[in-house]
Amino acid sequence: MFGDAYKYKEGEITIIPDNDTIRGMKDRVRGKEPLLAKNLFYYRHNIHGNFVVAEWIGRPKLYYIDKINLGKKGLANLTREEYDKFLRRSLEPMTAQEVMQMTNDEEYKFLTMQQEDQAEEKERLEKIARGEF
Repeated sequence: MFGDAYKYKEGEITIIPDNDTIRGMKDRVRGKEPLLAKNLFYYRHNIHGNFVVAEWIGRPKLYYIDKINLGKKGLANLTREEYDKFLRRSLEPMTAQEVMQMTNDEEYKFLTMQQEDQAEEKERLEKIARGEF
């Protein structure tokens, strides 16, 4: 995992069908990281206009992690160096300290997202109880 974890929100991102570059990335990691190959996807952020290669966490269309932010030009901006960095970070083993730090960071982000979801749901239920829809 590289970037921040996000909750999927319909309309915030547009998932783009796999193209040759994305299929190539999936093929390169499939041998060592079959789950990553399965969960890798490409999207455009509708608010910021950036194109991003990301990975679904668990069930698709629930939570995802950005792998490479390609800016507004998308895959046209993907350099060989960035591609190699993606592969290296995806396939090389991590140290115990890196795993521990990543786990702590992602757990914190995940719990924060869950708390935000619960607060939104509580607010929604309170509005329903008051007769507001």
